[in-house]
Amino acid sequence: MGNTFATYSSAQQLSPIETLEKHAWALLSPFEKISLAGHLKRINNDENKLLAALGLSDAPGKELMIRMATHATGNDLFGYLPIAVCWFNGRLVNKLKMERKAFVKQLFDSLCVSEINDEPYADFYDLHQIYTILLSAFDWNPALYTDADEQNIRMLDSHCSLMMLEGIKSPAVQYDEFYSVIKTEPYLLTSFAKIWDRLLFDKDTVIKDNIEPPIASHEFCLSATREQKAMLYATIGPVLDKSIRLFEGSRNGFSMRAFEVGVTKWEMPTLLLLKGWQPRKFDTQWKDKHYAIDSIVPPVYDAPLKKMTSKHLAFALFVQTPWKLSSKQCFGTSDSLLIQVQPVFRVWKMPAGSVFLKPGVGLGVGFKRPPSAGSTETGNILFIDDTMEHAVLRVMSDEVHGDRYEHRFYIDELEVLGCGTLEDLHRQKELWEIEENEAERKRTFNVQEDIALLQMDGVMGNYRSY
Repeated sequence: MGNTFATYSSAQQLSPIETLEKHAWALLSPFEKISLAGHLKRINNDENKLLAALGLSDAPGKELMIRMATHATGNDLFGYLPIAVCWFNGRLVNKLKMERKAFVKQLFDSLCVSEINDEPYADFYDLHQIYTILLSAFDWNPALYTDADEQNIRMLDSHCSLMMLEGIKSPAVQYDEFYSVIKTEPYLLTSFAKIWDRLLFDKDTVIKDNIEPPIASHEFCLSATREQKAMLYATIGPVLDKSIRLFEGSRNGFSMRAFEVGVTKWEMPTLLLLKGWQPRKFDTQWKDKHYAIDSIVPPVYDAPLKKMTSKHLAFALFVQTPWKLSSKQCFGTSDSLLIQVQPVFRVWKMPAGSVFLKPGVGLGVGFKRPPSAGSTETGNILFIDDTMEHAVLRVMSDEVHGDRYEHRFYIDELEVLGCGTLEDLHRQKELWEIEENEAERKRTFNVQEDIALLQMDGVMGNYRSY
């Protein structure tokens, strides 16, 4: 097979692509092999039937998906369809130990249409269509939507994909520019697997064997729109597939104590979602009423993002480590992410040790230590005051978009999800019970000690003097 992918094998060692070419069938389970064979028989070398099996019959850009698959199989798509299925499935590619950046490069090359100064480039319009298809696959389930619903969803996904590609400035996109954007949403490419894995589940076999097909239905973040959920999933990934709501301001109350009880002692990653609105003007009333937040995080920029088309804002904070209540120390690893999903899409990787939860002050990210009056942080920050009514987002460094701006806004909703299972929730409750029992033991001990001292002084009991 004349594969068009670049190879780097020696006589003794095969490249990942060559290994895939040689062992594609071996990477599939027995059930997947039966399902794929059934699909191949029904498709019968017909591109339209293949698109129908992939759920892309009416998708704009469906021809691009065929072109990419044809590229992956060395221009013999139907002769080597198992290779295309395995190639687009990151789970199987990972078995070949192929570096992610090399995998992204190969996908990009399959989209390229020509060269500029000997450098291959992809058409921005093609990237936009592929992004739209991948976002549509996020929770695509035709049983849930009417034709009108599906058309509306595709329009929303098209708009959402433009937001995610905003960092690309040229209509002729070269690899470095593309990679600078795609690295901020690393899990978007998992939608390729959601599409092509449909060939690994045969409808008749599924019904016969009572096996559930892999249809994603993401119910996390009730306060987020479908498009915001898609962007968050593209950024954070399948860790959100299993999540439990730990805190919801409108349900639990907007208070630091309620937040502490709901979120601390949870040992798995968390996702905080914040929604609010920004007043058109910051008049004297704002300055008088919100002096506290302005005194802790003084304004740096007078204007918000110039591309504001709505007063509504939405942000997310992904934290890998448990939340810790402290007046002196921050926490968190370098994997913490601050994400803006409305009115634009932005992702910022936050420094290690920059998340804080401080009694009487609030919570946030981007700080070297929990802030006090007159914070002078010079990086990207998100700050939520202890009343959970007001917040500040400040962007001072954005290597992809080059923006600098500041939002000072009112909070409508604050929600925290724990990325874990009921077992993790039970563990959290056990840790709270251990702490409460220890506190009760100390209270009881202190009371008994006080009684003993009073008895020795003759104030109580047998030692009382008259």
